[in-house]
Amino acid sequence: MAEAQALEGLYQTYKDQGFMAISAWSENSDRVLPTTGELKGWADQYGMTSPVVSDEGSAIYWRYGQGSLPTAVLLGPGAEVLKIGHITAADIEAALQ
Repeated sequence: MAEAQALEGLYQTYKDQGFMAISAWSENSDRVLPTTGELKGWADQYGMTSPVVSDEGSAIYWRYGQGSLPTAVLLGPGAEVLKIGHITAADIEAALQ
C-alpha cells in the first residue's frame, strides 16, 4: 500500500523533530476489529515502525475522517486539524515550525 510506505517515510524523516505517525484500523478483511496479531502483521508487511492501532467503532475516523479510506490527517498541538488529505513533507515542516 503506497500510502503506508509514504507515511513511514515521512515518519522516519521527521520523528526526531517531534512528528508522530499513527495508523488506525477500524476493521480487518472480515469487517471486525483487527487483533493485535493482525495489526502487527500489517505493520511488518509494509515495514511500518510507527504505531499501528485498532480504532474501535471507527472513533478516530469519525472524529477526523472526511470521506474515503484511507484518510490522512495532520494534527497540530491540542489535536488541532491542520490538514486532511495528502500530507507532504512541506506540510509537516510547516507544522513543526
